Amino acid sequence: MFRIDINGTTYIAPDLATLQQWANEGRVLPATTIYIQSENRQLMARDVPGLVFGSGYATPPRQEAVSYPRQGYMTGEKVQNYLVYAILTTLCCCMPFGIVSIVYAAQVDGFAARGEMARATEASDKAKNWAIASAVGGLIASGLWLALGTLSGGLR
Repeated sequence: MFRIDINGTTYIAPDLATLQQWANEGRVLPATTIYIQSENRQLMARDVPGLVFGSGYATPPRQEAVSYPRQGYMTGEKVQNYLVYAILTTLCCCMPFGIVSIVYAAQVDGFAARGEMARATEASDKAKNWAIASAVGGLIASGLWLALGTLSGGLR
């Protein structure tokens, strides 16, 4: 994977073919700094092995004016993981549902880091729903406990 940081936004090219396409479209310029994750190093785009320039634009557009693809690539978007809510509802409400919420919440950041935004959003939604179910389950259990305590205390 190749990571490009432009104006505070991170873009991920999953392979050299995508990076080459961006170079052909003028989205990646020879002077663009690229981080190669597999090699854990940074290079100028002109020094990336296999990346060829000069087959597209006579004058490449300025990087600030270029729009980058959003679908399937990390775009700096943050998906909420609901981990704090999951932990709190596990401790204070309904433990079984809270544990399921923690499992989904823990998956969100990993999916987002790999650029799998659809899966990250799906895991985020499930974490939130299970945290809500845990809170509701805790309220129902507390209500039943209170009702049974009142009934048993009133029968004595």
